[in-house]
Amino acid sequence: MTEVLVDVGARAASSVEVVPGATPYLLISELLFAMAAVRQHPDWTAAMARRGIEGEALDRVQIDPWPPGTFDLDVERGRRLSRVIFYLRSDTEDNGYARPIEGVMAHVDLATAEVLEIVDTGVVPVPEARHSYYPEHQGPLRDDLRPIHVTQPDGPSFSVEGNLVHWQRWQVRVSMDQVEGLVLHDLAYADPARRRAAPGAAPCRAVGDGRPVRPHLAVATVEERLRRRRVGPRSHGQLADAGL
Repeated sequence: MTEVLVDVGARAASSVEVVPGATPYLLISELLFAMAAVRQHPDWTAAMARRGIEGEALDRVQIDPWPPGTFDLDVERGRRLSRVIFYLRSDTEDNGYARPIEGVMAHVDLATAEVLEIVDTGVVPVPEARHSYYPEHQGPLRDDLRPIHVTQPDGPSFSVEGNLVHWQRWQVRVSMDQVEGLVLHDLAYADPARRRAAPGAAPCRAVGDGRPVRPHLAVATVEERLRRRRVGPRSHGQLADAGL
């Protein structure tokens, strides 16, 4: 894998490093290709049939591609892989992880969406209990709880403009990153009594509706953002600025 650090402000690569033995994290598109490839493979269909899963039941098999780790197997060498495992649903809305189909696994080359190997170590009975989370699939529910009513007759105390959230004197920008999850940007607090922001935040100014917001700041370079966060390279070679 090659890791490239890009200076967004300068629109140029500031460093290029080859990381031997590392691969990037799995992308959603790659996982979808892997799932489709497995479904079309005759060895997988045969492995399911040995477990009595045939016909329309194949459509209820949940296919899960996972990062494979490294075990020095021949199939791993020189490839970008996913190991694929399987679960059987009772219906399309069933708990997908209650009924694992054990003893069978697939190796998929993510670069080519090719099924390299279907590993079948022997039939293991699939659990029968569905363990659904829906109330109608459970026993009698408790009837000794008193009702809770949460109301806001005057509306919420916060407002949202795009990804900018205002709450009292706080403001923060919110985004979702496929690696980091929830990411908070530009967290600021306005102190009108002192006419300045809290330590660590940029000074605030008032806009037309009277709410304090931060002035526009020049876009920092990736190196500067990394320095602020004190984040170094990750062990698996993934670029560390994903949540910036």
